[in-house]
Amino acid sequence: MITLQKIGKLFILLFIVAGLASCKDDTENDNFDGNGEVIVLKRQLNDDAVYARAFYVYANQPMSSASVTLPEGETLTLSPIPQTNFYSHLPTIGDFTPSVPELGTFYFTVENEGIEHEFVESASFNDIDFATIDTVYANNNKVRIEWQLVAEADAYQVRLADENFEVLFTGDLLNNAQTIYEFWPVSQIPESGKTYKVEILAYSFEPDAGNSLLYNIEEISISSVDIVWP
Repeated sequence: MITLQKIGKLFILLFIVAGLASCKDDTENDNFDGNGEVIVLKRQLNDDAVYARAFYVYANQPMSSASVTLPEGETLTLSPIPQTNFYSHLPTIGDFTPSVPELGTFYFTVENEGIEHEFVESASFNDIDFATIDTVYANNNKVRIEWQLVAEADAYQVRLADENFEVLFTGDLLNNAQTIYEFWPVSQIPESGKTYKVEILAYSFEPDAGNSLLYNIEEISISSVDIVWP
C-alpha cells in the first residue's frame, strides 16, 4: 500500500541538509537548546485535498527521548533520526483527512542527560494553494516543468518520484518568482516506458523565519502530474 509516510521522508532530508552545520558548530560547553516545529502538509490525493501534520524537534546536543503534546490533548512519541540531533513524527495515510487538523499550541518535551526540557510552538494555517502545473515533459533524460505562481508561496521545490512515491530526485529550493525548472535525474535514471510523478512543492515559511527558512516551515502544498518516461 502506498503511504504518505514515504512522501514525508523528504522533510527529514531538508532539515538535515539545512541544519546540521549549525548544530555541529555548538560545543559541549554550551547550554542545551533546541526547538520544536509543526508543519501542515497539504497534498492532492485522488483529486482531493488532504491534510496532516508533521512534527520535528532538534537541539544542539543529543536527546534520549522526545514527544509532543497536541492541542487536542494526545501525546505522540517522536522517533530519532540516526546520526543527527533530530527527532520526528511523520504522518501515515490514516492521518490525512479532508479537514484541516487542529492547530494551536504544541508542547515538545525532550530529555537530555536525564533532564527534561520543554519547547512551545504555536502553529497557524493559511491554506496555501497548490501550484498549477502548465507543462512538463522529459527528453534525453532531462525534465522541464513550468507552473503558475502561488500568491502565498515563499519558495518552490521540484521532485521526481516513481508510482510508489519513492523520490528519485529532489531539486534546489527555488525563489518565489521562479516558474520554470529543468533537471537531469542522474543519480537514478528512470526506466523507459514507466510512469513517474513530477511534483511541485510550494512552501510557506513563518513570518520571522529570516535566513533560517528550513527551520521555520509553516505549510507545504504538493501537486503533481504523471509522465511516461520516453
